[in-house]
Amino acid sequence: MKNHHSFNDSVILGVDTHLDIHVGAVLSYEGKLLGTKVIQTNQVGYEEVFDWVLTFGSVERAGIEGTGSTAQD
Repeated sequence: MKNHHSFNDSVILGVDTHLDIHVGAVLSYEGKLLGTKVIQTNQVGYEEVFDWVLTFGSVERAGIEGTGSTAQD
């Protein structure tokens, strides 16, 4: 996805957590969806989402939803 905005923009990151993947969404302060990304739940995935969100601008707020996932035996 090509970004069509200024790097001076402030953005909001939201993450929906799941057992094997997380889904990130970046919103403008006006509420416009700027992009989404699926990442793996490991160190590489966490670093990937941080690098990705910074391509949209300065992260002013972030929220994480669904942190109650547990592994099944």
